[in-house]
Amino acid sequence: MEMIKWCMGLKKGLEIVEPNKNLSKVYIEKSEKALDAAASLKNNKDWEISSSYYAIVKA
Repeated sequence: MEMIKWCMGLKKGLEIVEPNKNLSKVYIEKSEKALDAAASLKNNKDWEISSSYYAIVKA
């Protein structure tokens, strides 16, 4: 927490909020879809990497 404390002082920095189960569920579903897309793109490295990135970002 100490490492990111400086972000909270920025105008558009981090904001600590309560967990939201509905939002978490949506992010997990989007991540699963992105992983499925990445798996189907094995011969297309650019899109495979992009899909994998979005799976990680949303998780």
